[in-house]
Amino acid sequence: MSTSDRLLVVSEPLRRRSQRDALRAGGFTFEEVADATAALERFDAEPFEGVVMAFEQADESRLEICEAIRARDQACPVIVVGEQPQAAVGAVLFDVDATAYVRRDAPTETLVETCRSAVDQYRRCRDATRVAKAGGAGQCLVRDGILTYVTPSLGKLFGTDPAALEGSPFTDLITPAHRDRVANELATVEQPREMQFSVAADDGGRRTFHVQWRPAGEELVGTVIEDTERTRRIQSLERDAAMLESLLEHLPISIYFKDRASRHERVSEYMTKNNPEAFIENNEGKIHPHAEDLIGKTDFDLYATALAEEAIEDDRTVIDNEATITGRIEATRTGTGQELYTSTTKAPWYDTDGRVAGVVGVTLDITDRVTSRKELERHNERLSEFAEVLTHDLRNPVNVAQGYIDVLQTEYDREAIDACERSLERISRLIDEIREFVLQGRSVESPEPVGLRAVARQAWKTVDTKDATLEVETTRRVYADPERLQRLLENLFRNAIEHGLPDHHSSDARNEADNTAADPSLTVRLEWTGTGFAVVDDGSGLSESGDELELLFERGYTTARTGTGFGLSIVRDIANAHGWSVSAATGTDGGARFEFENVVVVDEDIGQTYGL
Repeated sequence: MSTSDRLLVVSEPLRRRSQRDALRAGGFTFEEVADATAALERFDAEPFEGVVMAFEQADESRLEICEAIRARDQACPVIVVGEQPQAAVGAVLFDVDATAYVRRDAPTETLVETCRSAVDQYRRCRDATRVAKAGGAGQCLVRDGILTYVTPSLGKLFGTDPAALEGSPFTDLITPAHRDRVANELATVEQPREMQFSVAADDGGRRTFHVQWRPAGEELVGTVIEDTERTRRIQSLERDAAMLESLLEHLPISIYFKDRASRHERVSEYMTKNNPEAFIENNEGKIHPHAEDLIGKTDFDLYATALAEEAIEDDRTVIDNEATITGRIEATRTGTGQELYTSTTKAPWYDTDGRVAGVVGVTLDITDRVTSRKELERHNERLSEFAEVLTHDLRNPVNVAQGYIDVLQTEYDREAIDACERSLERISRLIDEIREFVLQGRSVESPEPVGLRAVARQAWKTVDTKDATLEVETTRRVYADPERLQRLLENLFRNAIEHGLPDHHSSDARNEADNTAADPSLTVRLEWTGTGFAVVDDGSGLSESGDELELLFERGYTTARTGTGFGLSIVRDIANAHGWSVSAATGTDGGARFEFENVVVVDEDIGQTYGL
């Protein structure tokens, strides 16, 4: 019984308080108006499930309201209350199509039962009309399983002439797989009942129907309603529900839905397994080992007060502002003192009417990721300390040895002293290269827009380029760490100068010459490749080929007697730190070519892009 059944009461038919009380107890609310004019204004303004009006035989003009109501809603019940016996007013009431007549002195229960019966019938009629409009409906008469009468609407529903259906079994309308079941059910219908069946659709799918049967003597009256769309929606909802259940049961992620009061309504099974102790324990020591233990509870029932307060505050932000909180990192400790890090994302949860019903949240256990990052940071710190210690502890004795060499140069063998000096210079250079190797390999955390032309020219100034020339054929701006990009170009420029001369390693004498000049015609070029940049020279080229080219970037690999083998390995590390790839090849002009790909370009109009 619905409490929303509203009656429009006209001209004071309810003169006893008991009648009003009984109608309210029977599930009705009502609005009273004085006359027919006011009644029609209210009826046009709002929907009512029925009209109750007073009638005196001396004033038949009041019954005009029945005709007016019928013009607006043919099925809406009109209950007339009067003094006269029904026989005295029956003809008049029949003419205006009144639904029922109740004498004013009849028991109160009679009025309530009459109103309830009329309103319920009206609701069923209205619902059937809605179903018919939504999916189509038709009627038929069946005797002993044979269709004896078919309405045009039923024929239209099945796309055939109604007369062609009459005389055939009702089960001919049905998919063969359902025929025996429906035939057996038809044979046992003794009171109103419903059944479902389906037929093949023209598109290869299925059309779904349900039929309402009502015995009428030796025949059955059937109302056939198509609910294909409704069935599809139900199946879609069932499929969505099954996917949600699978998500909540099997995915190792904490997922939860909370209502507007932050009470848990649905949670994933993993919620109670996110804690390494395999259960949630609140401040009072109560444990919650199963997901269903969380339903109906807030965070205050489950967690420490400080954590709960923060979570509820986030819930209010999401609900009140329809905001999304993304990737909130939280650090806690388990009951055993173990560190636990989580990342939480919360968003509004909307109901079917588009209103915020609460919060949906996802919490990920990122403990391994956070601890790994912290360990990596500690490792990088130790590497930096190692580089500084190495630099400090080795450079001091090198400086002392070089000081003594200056003293000994006037008294001892010049050649031996020169050899020692070269060794010390190599050690000093190694110290610088090792330090750079450690520091330059760290990831670039905050790249910024850098002009390739400007940083290349600055790098060129810091290198002893002798008579070589630099050509920069791009004005691109890229995202990079400017100091480390300059270091990368310095190493490449220095490599081009040192290795660009023809036959630079053909003899020891030439390798050890102090003032060997670069080929005046040597040109180093920085160009854009379309997806990155390249440093190219037209010198003597690379002696390596194939897999040996990869060795160029290995730490300690060098083809020069005075080389440290760190220059190109630092180039590779700086490239990797930016997320770039680097490769070496022989250039089209015979020199060396070093290409860098996956370079992020700064575009003033559309932001960052990759190698456009």
